[in-house]
Amino acid sequence: MSPLRQRLLDDMQLRRFSPHTQEAYLRAVVQLAQFYQRSPDRISQEEVRAFLLDLVKRKKVAPSTYNQVRCALVFFYRVTLGREFALEQIVCQPCAKKLPTVLSPEELLSPARV
Repeated sequence: MSPLRQRLLDDMQLRRFSPHTQEAYLRAVVQLAQFYQRSPDRISQEEVRAFLLDLVKRKKVAPSTYNQVRCALVFFYRVTLGREFALEQIVCQPCAKKLPTVLSPEELLSPARV
């Protein structure tokens, strides 16, 4: 394991991120590195922007996936590398708001609700 990957994992564990979040953040940084075929600490802010744009335009990822990758990269560059990227200029995408399922009075009284 590279020292950079270990440092990212250590930073997430210090903040008590869930194992699922740690996997997702690590996966996002690995995807960025694979996209440019080089270490993520050598990737510029403009390249990060282009990577995120590729996720939206070419891969057509869901807004929640995009937001998770963006947050992972913000964490990696700010916390792990100690760089102050202006990623706030790259806005989060709004996620679709879903209304909760509201049961009718008849459905509440029905014994066979599924």
